[in-house]
This record gives sequence, C-alpha cells and structure tokens, in this order.
Amino acid sequence: MKWFLILLFITLNPFVTSEAKIYQIEMIIFSQPTFQNNALKECLTSTSLDPNFFYAKKIKPLPTSQFLLKNEQTELDKNLEYQTLLHLAWQQSITHLSTRPIRIEGDKVRGLFRANVQHYFNISISLLFNQSSGSGSWYESQERRMRSNQLNYLDFLYYGVLIKIIPLT
Repeated sequence: MKWFLILLFITLNPFVTSEAKIYQIEMIIFSQPTFQNNALKECLTSTSLDPNFFYAKKIKPLPTSQFLLKNEQTELDKNLEYQTLLHLAWQQSITHLSTRPIRIEGDKVRGLFRANVQHYFNISISLLFNQSSGSGSWYESQERRMRSNQLNYLDFLYYGVLIKIIPLT
C-alpha cells in the first residue's frame, strides 16, 4: 500500500510530471517617436543595472535567418521615427516554475527576462535603456500574461517591445 501511494503521488503530482517544453522567444526592442521629446532628458537618472543581471543566464542568440518577426521589423524600419535598439531571438525551456532570469544585452539596452507557464505565460521584463550621449539611463519593467503564438506589445513611455513565444516541442 505504501508503494502504491508513492507511485500515485509521483504520477499525479504536476511538479514531478511536468516536463520542460522548448520555446523560441523573439523580441524587438525599439524607441518610440516620443523618445525625441525633451521631457526624457529631464527624467534621465543614473540608475544602475539590476545586480541580478550579472548572475542571469546568458542566451545563445539565434541567427537572423531563424527570426520569425521579420515582417514586423520591416514595418518598423519603414517609419524613421522608430529606431530598433535590439532584435533578439533564442530558444529556452519554460516550465510552471519561475525560471532563472535571462540576460538581455545590446549596445543601448540591457535587462532581464523571466518566464513561467501555467495556463498562460507569465513574463517579467526589466530593461535599462542607456543614452548614446552618456547623459543617463531610463529604467522600465513590466509583467504580462500572454499566450503562445501571439504577438504582444509592451508599451513603455519612450520605448516599446514586441514579443512572441512559439512552442517548438
């Protein structure tokens, strides 16, 4: 009876039976037309990077030939008011448990991305935007629930992020 209960617990426990699935995550981080607004200059701070950034997992970026948001990138490029800061895609396993943060790194933006999945994906993104003039930085963070295979737009005051999570397994 004891072994039966142990086997029953193992097979019915979602923490034990859930397997990590592999997903492709792609995001485009860009500045919005209001970015040129002088109000941003007044709001810039000397915010430092989240200390967890250096402990976050580095990703292996996919080559641009495997990007799925090429049409969205083309549309952004057509409008000169938008400037792409980083276009990035990678593969990662996501489970119901909160994952170790992923390091997002570009010339003008750095940050952390974290995801877990229940019925929906729960994502958390925190970004530090560096000004090219070296005059300061701008910090933004946001949490969002989203579905797979659905393009999502995260709106920050002066910046935007397009993100899509695609199941591979």
